[in-house]
Amino acid sequence: MIVTWTRLCGVTGGDTVRILKCSVCSEFRERLVSMRNYRPSFVEGTSNIRASSFKDHSGTEMHQKAMNLFRKKQSTPVVQYAPIAKAILEPSLDARSLTTLKRKFDIAYFIAKEKLAFAKMKPLCELEERHGADLGEKYKTDHEM
Repeated sequence: MIVTWTRLCGVTGGDTVRILKCSVCSEFRERLVSMRNYRPSFVEGTSNIRASSFKDHSGTEMHQKAMNLFRKKQSTPVVQYAPIAKAILEPSLDARSLTTLKRKFDIAYFIAKEKLAFAKMKPLCELEERHGADLGEKYKTDHEM
C-alpha cells in the first residue's frame, strides 16, 4: 500500500515549498502527543525540506505508530470476512451454545499454541467434561473440527 504522507503547506506563487507536514502524524496528533519521543516538527510543519529530514522522520517511533494507527483505521473489521467471527457474534446463539463454542476454541487454541497433535482434541474434550464442563455433542474430535 502506497501512502503519501507528506502535505505541502505555504506554497508561494513560484511553486516553492516553504513548509512541509506529515499528514498521517497530523491526523493522529492527539494519540502521539503523549509519546516519549514526540516531536512536533512534522505535525505542525517544518521548513526543513531536505530529503534526509523525510527519511529521518519516516524512521521515527512516532511516525511508525501513526502509520500503524492509519493502517488499522483503513483495515476491514474481522467480522466482515471471517465466518467464525460472524458465527460467534450471531444473535441467534443462545448463552449455552456460545459458552460451549468458546470452550472448544480454547481447547483448539491450547493445542495449537502448545504445538500438540490435533488428535489430542478428543482426549482434552473428555478431560474437560470430566471436570464438569459442558461441551455439547458436536466438534469433539479432530475430524469434526
